[in-house]
Amino acid sequence: MKKLAITMILLCITSVVVEASEWTGTWGCSIYSDSQLDADIENATLRQVVRVSIPGDTIRLKFSNLYGASSLVMQKVHLAQSTGGHSIDTGTDIAVTFSGGESVTVPAGGAVISDAIVYNLSALTNMAITIYFGSVPTTISGHVGSRTTSYYQSGDAVTAASLTSPSSSVRWYVIAGIDVYREDDARAVVAYGDSITDGYGTTTDAQNRWTDHLATRLQGVTETSDVGVLNQGIGATTVIGSGLSRLQRDVLDQSDVGYLIILYGVNDILFSNRSSSEIISAYQAIITNAHNDGILVYGGTILPFGDYGSYTAARETVRQEVNTWIRNTNAAAGGFDAVIDFDAALRDPGDHTKLISSYTVDGLHPNPAGYQVMAEAINLGLFSLDETPPAAPTGLTATAQSYKRIDLDWDDNGESDFSYYNLKRSTNAGGPYSQIASVTVSSYSDTDLSASTAYYYVVTAVDTSYNESANSAESQATTHDLPDDTDPPTPNPATWSSVPLAVSGSAISMTATTGSDLYGPVEYSFEETSGNPGGTDSGWQTSSSYTDTGLSLSTQYTYRVRMRDDLGNIGSYSISKSAMTMGGYEESGGVLSMEAENGLVGSRWLIGTDAAASNDAYIEIDPAYNYTGTTPECTTAECLATYDFNISTNGNYGFWFRTQSYSGDDDSFFWRIDSGSWIFENNRSGFGSWFSTDNAQVDNLSTGAHVLEIGYRENGTRLDKFVIQLDSLTAPSDDGPAESNQSINMANCQQAQDLGYRLEADLNGDCKIEMPDLMLLIDQWLSTSPAAVAPNYSPDLVADNEINLADFAAIADQWLICNDPETAGCINNW
Repeated sequence: MKKLAITMILLCITSVVVEASEWTGTWGCSIYSDSQLDADIENATLRQVVRVSIPGDTIRLKFSNLYGASSLVMQKVHLAQSTGGHSIDTGTDIAVTFSGGESVTVPAGGAVISDAIVYNLSALTNMAITIYFGSVPTTISGHVGSRTTSYYQSGDAVTAASLTSPSSSVRWYVIAGIDVYREDDARAVVAYGDSITDGYGTTTDAQNRWTDHLATRLQGVTETSDVGVLNQGIGATTVIGSGLSRLQRDVLDQSDVGYLIILYGVNDILFSNRSSSEIISAYQAIITNAHNDGILVYGGTILPFGDYGSYTAARETVRQEVNTWIRNTNAAAGGFDAVIDFDAALRDPGDHTKLISSYTVDGLHPNPAGYQVMAEAINLGLFSLDETPPAAPTGLTATAQSYKRIDLDWDDNGESDFSYYNLKRSTNAGGPYSQIASVTVSSYSDTDLSASTAYYYVVTAVDTSYNESANSAESQATTHDLPDDTDPPTPNPATWSSVPLAVSGSAISMTATTGSDLYGPVEYSFEETSGNPGGTDSGWQTSSSYTDTGLSLSTQYTYRVRMRDDLGNIGSYSISKSAMTMGGYEESGGVLSMEAENGLVGSRWLIGTDAAASNDAYIEIDPAYNYTGTTPECTTAECLATYDFNISTNGNYGFWFRTQSYSGDDDSFFWRIDSGSWIFENNRSGFGSWFSTDNAQVDNLSTGAHVLEIGYRENGTRLDKFVIQLDSLTAPSDDGPAESNQSINMANCQQAQDLGYRLEADLNGDCKIEMPDLMLLIDQWLSTSPAAVAPNYSPDLVADNEINLADFAAIADQWLICNDPETAGCINNW
């Protein structure tokens, strides 16, 4: 680090000028505006107490008027050690100056930093900052969640050992930070989060937040005694909102930050109903910005909240998804540099959805004992200074594989603190290089390159302290020449491997015959040509399969497919094929009622009977598949019960379900709508009991087709009936509303048969109209009366009151039309 450059300021022997790059934060708080900060401090003395973390012999103080609409005048500012309450040790008192003077005006929306002051600041000391104000804006900038008492009285009392009958408030006003100047390798860690970081549930004036305990632990180890702790938490905030918007000011602009701990997201889940992907995206944005400033970022897992009033199984699922990402995604893949598993430290061993009861004040926030456990869960090795970079990788080779791909390989790094590699590329020997990837393995395929082009590569190694090695030796390869190819992939035109087929009331799946091309991969484009509502093209994709979703019930859709090769040669369209979506339950008057046994019930479920159940039947998971995880074990068709339904009445809905569970040990399952996040329902025991979930997946359901999926958990769980109804309606009772009507797709043979209908000409019941049906018809006609040949069907097709060759000719004509069961309208012809 740079050496201290000191210039004594005339007439103020305690003030010095130092280089800004050597300042390190020892205390800080996030500044914001709140009506709770209103206080009568104009022309008054205000004494506030803060606990610093690391020591120093030269200090400076920061003050903010960020939210003030007018200037803030501080006539005098003093610093001294606190002796408790509003009392100070006057022997340690010193005046704080600004450009050599004792007063300063902070402009509206602005901030000031004091002069550098020679002062013997001890570690972990409670310091009193005393300010005598002049004029004060109507809106005061400060920090509501101080958990520390501030004292104020009228007039000038900045040097008083104790104030005289002061008023008090548990707030901080205008103070924003204290820095120390250090010639060693001091650095700071910022704790960034919401009320759990801010310290909700701690003891006023006791300084027992988890960050306070962390500061104490860091001071107890020589290797980390130069790490300052800055608590930048704000209660009731979210990572997607406040966490992103104040990152620059409250993290990146703080003095000499080396580390960032993020414990953020629980409010996003509990009160904003954010998805795991949204929270993770916010994390990644913060990680990227911090890494750009050379800051290591550590992810704290989100604490359980199962005993808190806003708990739902769906929100627990999101928490688990976020924590799984935190634990399993390394820095090379865009994750955190390390994980601090607060969840594992505080969760109830018997129920991981809850905090240990002796560590919490309300089921969401820890108590002082819980905060201490959080601090103890942090590995202090994360803050040990390591400025030694890894060795530069060796053995890098680059080998061209095609006109657009070069494969890279190099020797493994065997150092114990190795984290990942950075790959860099240039089109010029010797660079400059641009980073193209970060990987944890010693090989990489660089694709989408230009043909006949020379590329130059180097690789570096990065360790767990974010130190990066020097570049490896350069390796070069030239891509192959562009092939002389104008032929599209084969087969051309494209053909169907599996023609479009309805898989639900809102989805149709299809697969093209796999294409081949001499010079590279093949892409497929599926196009929906009927123009019916919801039909969507796939766009170019590498998969030969496509499922069109969001379709309407009992509606025909038509598709064609074509292929293109890597050089952009496009083949011809396949023949068009049509499919009709299945029918489903129809909502009426804001009510949708579904008997559990009447859905598409997978093979891992059993359908049982019980006179106490609605419709005398229920579904129950096969005992062979008991499961106790918090996300579904299996989501393929055999593991699910599926219900297609149609919404025609706009509004906010609730999801209700009736159970027949005899035991509290058999009372859980999963559900979701339209492939949303899985929602975990637990503790839903009761015989004939109704339960409800108010979840974002049923709020404001859009008009049209939807799919409800039920996933299994504990065996023995019995599900009787499902109701999705407007929130304004009375809760179901007894057997609930009558089962809703279903729209029936008679063009879908299997569905029609499942619902008890028969396709009259399909006499052998195989969903095909073919020669065996005709032979069976002849046999039946020869052996019985015409009326008995088939229900509501007469072999007298020409209606001349005779059964003769003309009738069989008519049968043959229709059979020729319908011998391809994929032909649109075929079954309806019968």
